[in-house]
Amino acid sequence: TRLLRYFLGSDKRYIATITFGARTTTDDCEGEVVETAPYAHITREALDEALARFRGKISQVPPNFSALHIDGQRAYDLARKGKSFEIPAREVEIHSIDVLHAALPDDPTIKLDIACSGGTYIRSIARDLGISLGSQAFLKDLRRTRSCHFDIEQAKTLDFILKQEDIKGIMRSCAE
Repeated sequence: TRLLRYFLGSDKRYIATITFGARTTTDDCEGEVVETAPYAHITREALDEALARFRGKISQVPPNFSALHIDGQRAYDLARKGKSFEIPAREVEIHSIDVLHAALPDDPTIKLDIACSGGTYIRSIARDLGISLGSQAFLKDLRRTRSCHFDIEQAKTLDFILKQEDIKGIMRSCAE
């Protein structure tokens, strides 16, 4: 836990799978679907135009189901209790957001590679992208591929680590 301060506010990179056509309570696939919307009108060209508006510094409202504190309570606790509250928008930076897969309008699911500042909510990007395209959307899957200067390609499995007689050769410094 002592090392968390090195990661929480640092830049991150994700592979995000987003599904158009529905909105959920949590802005991801764990939530209950609360609204459906057509998505067949979304073309690849429209997607590319919409994504351009998400690059750079943007104002983002975090999801209601987040760990942020609202009047001394976690937002997700308030949301679970059905309480009404607003989370103020905050500025985040999207360094890059690139399409890895999109077969719109036939397939409502796209895959994005997103590099962003710490504090960015990818669920909010999914939600806001759906709205900007005249539909609804939620985050179906998320994989962090980079945090600070640690890249997933450098990761080792627990089995690999346990088989090492001396792990000093595979350890990395947080100060790098």
